[in-house]
Amino acid sequence: MKVLKLILPLVFFIVLSMVSIFLTGIVLYVCGEFFFFFYKGISMSFSSKIFLFLSKISIYIGSFAGLMLWIANLLKKLSI
Repeated sequence: MKVLKLILPLVFFIVLSMVSIFLTGIVLYVCGEFFFFFYKGISMSFSSKIFLFLSKISIYIGSFAGLMLWIANLLKKLSI
């Protein structure tokens, strides 16, 4: 049970970080595509390669950020 109390926040922080980074990346990509379409007249290109690239970035950075949040949470619990 004690292991579950340690692992569950780790999974939560990692998944939350990955999802938030992925959604932020998608929104910024779509806004950039619309900006270049309306401002410069460049056609939009939504391809699966971009979404896979954003997924890979969100997995790597989200895992790191989630792990750091988990460590900070553990340090906060230990110091009190």
